[in-house]
Amino acid sequence: MKKIKTNYILIMIIGLAFIGILSGCGFADANEDEVVHVKQQSYEDFDVGEIVENAIEDADEVLGKTTKPLHSPDEELRKWVIRLSMGQMMGQYSTIDEDDLLAEAKKAYDERKLTFQFAEDVYGVDVHDEERINAYIREEMAFITQGNEENEVITFTQKVADHLSLTFEEFMYDWEYDNFKNNYVWQQVMPELEKKYPRKKDEADYHTRLLNEYEREIQAYKKEKNL
Repeated sequence: MKKIKTNYILIMIIGLAFIGILSGCGFADANEDEVVHVKQQSYEDFDVGEIVENAIEDADEVLGKTTKPLHSPDEELRKWVIRLSMGQMMGQYSTIDEDDLLAEAKKAYDERKLTFQFAEDVYGVDVHDEERINAYIREEMAFITQGNEENEVITFTQKVADHLSLTFEEFMYDWEYDNFKNNYVWQQVMPELEKKYPRKKDEADYHTRLLNEYEREIQAYKKEKNL
């Protein structure tokens, strides 16, 4: 498995780069203009074609080539293999051995499904409301482009989509759908968490605490349901 190493923390390919609230890259408070960021390497520093092609090769090695529909369980798992492979080549993760790549992808996929099940069962979030989720994606895409469709993030995204044989819209609405959905779910749950866990006086890391409580509740739900 070919590795490309960097010395920077770069959160996963587009969806996790600035869409992925729960991946630690940055998020805005529901009530304040407070944003947290991580240092990123310039998108221009990456050989997108090499990264994507190597990630696809990794997926082919651990899963075999497939032509199944994009949102079938097998293809969702394949997506996570590609994401993790790209993430490590872009410096997001420590090196994952080929033997562990599939296991880590399954874990990530299962955790994502668990999050959706938890949000639906515990907080009543309609995680199947495609109309609202697609509307959320449109809003996020407008924010991402900010009236400038030639910015480096969009250029980078288009290159990734091209190498995945997807249009820009297919990449955002299909490939990244679960990442957008994950953020949509978080936005629905966050107000309830703010009620349960109010901000303490002079608390600087409130969002971190909310995310930790969210994850704690998800894991408690997993244990209770024996999932």
